[in-house]
Amino acid sequence: MRKIALLIAACATCLHMAAQNQTAYDALLASSSELNGTARFMAVGGALGAIGGDASTIFYNPAGIGIYRSSELTLSINVDWANTTLSDMSNPHAAYNTHTNFNLQHAAYVGTWNFEKEKGLLNFNFGIAYNQAKKFSREGYYHGNQPHSYTQWIAGMTDGIGVDYLSRAKNKHGYNPAYDNSDIPWGSVLAYDSYLTDLKYTDQNDIYQSLYDWSGGKNVNKYIHFQEEGVANDFAISFAGNISNILYWGMTFECDYGYYSRRTTLQERFDDGSLYSLHTKYGFESVGFTYKIGLIARPTNWLRIGASFHTPTVFSYKDYSNAICDFEVYDVGGVNRWGTTETPYVMEGSTNLTGPLKAMASLGFVLGQYGFVGIDYEYENTSAINGNDEHIKDFYHNVLQDRHTIRAGIEVKPLEGLALRVGGGYSLPNTPKDMCRVPFYEDTRVDTDYYNETESYNVTAGIGYRVGRHAIDLAYVWQVNTADYYSYSPGFTKYDGSYFNIPNVDPINMRTVRNQLVLTYGIRF
Repeated sequence: MRKIALLIAACATCLHMAAQNQTAYDALLASSSELNGTARFMAVGGALGAIGGDASTIFYNPAGIGIYRSSELTLSINVDWANTTLSDMSNPHAAYNTHTNFNLQHAAYVGTWNFEKEKGLLNFNFGIAYNQAKKFSREGYYHGNQPHSYTQWIAGMTDGIGVDYLSRAKNKHGYNPAYDNSDIPWGSVLAYDSYLTDLKYTDQNDIYQSLYDWSGGKNVNKYIHFQEEGVANDFAISFAGNISNILYWGMTFECDYGYYSRRTTLQERFDDGSLYSLHTKYGFESVGFTYKIGLIARPTNWLRIGASFHTPTVFSYKDYSNAICDFEVYDVGGVNRWGTTETPYVMEGSTNLTGPLKAMASLGFVLGQYGFVGIDYEYENTSAINGNDEHIKDFYHNVLQDRHTIRAGIEVKPLEGLALRVGGGYSLPNTPKDMCRVPFYEDTRVDTDYYNETESYNVTAGIGYRVGRHAIDLAYVWQVNTADYYSYSPGFTKYDGSYFNIPNVDPINMRTVRNQLVLTYGIRF
């Protein structure tokens, strides 16, 4: 509850800001990544921070390409399929949908200049690379009964707003001019326009009754469908060197480009037959820049120690949102209502966003010509995340928690040219279990769903074969992400400063399983 209290306090300071689309969840999406790279890198769970010798280390510890003694060109292709389930105690066997993608996963060139020396700077290396850092591709369905409604949530948020500001009147173009009021959340306008809320005639002014209340206030039959799409792509230029075969250094200049969209349908059917379907869409496009430095020390032939530091990524991004509501509502003041309402389509200008700071520490144990064992630890500091506004910075810093990731992998070479690999990783989430997303009162966004990640882990395996200058590597990755999904938050601070909560809002369990096959061809020269 402490996290929720901090979140509510942070949001209470933002009640009179300009229209704001950015949330902590969006900041995490824009800066997020997952295990991706060459097949060799992925087969050992990404634990090459101290081992190096792979083009993927450009994006993790750039000192890893300082180990190269010859130039290399690599190309990786990927096929992945994922399924997502949404379930709770009333519906433990929810259906899932499988998405399959085929794409270019990774491409890199590493060039080496040898100085023909025995001590000092033995070689200077240069690398350029592309890496698909993350795929946003999943779809989930839920159908079940719950004792609460979105209409309660939006009625609570609308309390205190004068009914004259929520006018259902349309102009000659079929447009509700209430959307032009920058002090009113569009969700409240759309809900009132669709008869999901109506003025409750009491001694208190501007108190609203929800469709849930006037339809009987019992269980609500809910249908939820959401679909995410998008990618995060990294492009990098890297420089590295080898000092006396003892110390390897590297630096990477990286440009990140990504796009993301989420479509959600929330349908609720009530005991009196009333129903509505709220269709929302939110998306963004981002461009970011970051700088990475790394070192690998080789004190003995069998031990390597690595470390790297990633500056917070500075993003410029623009987002958009819109919503449509189809409704069929019975007995509103003795009259049945039905129809479709829609918000104006929104395209915001560029906004600055800073991602988390990252640092890595790695150990590598080299087993001579027979293979290696690698262990990586990654720390992600979310206090570096912020937006343009000071209130938003406090919002992020008080709520988000730092992420910790451990990766480990083994490569064994039973025969000359043949390599067998296994690995895995585990990550703790950035979002606390009781974190919630609440709106700003000048928010133009109507979407309210969010999810708090609970854990992420993967198991990897692969095989590689090298003959002469050529190498072929194959990897398989089984990755699991679990989260608590909410259609809307359990509570928030209302316009008048009082706290509003909906009882019995329990999360829906969300589990995504992603399978990947990665094939890499490499040639050294």
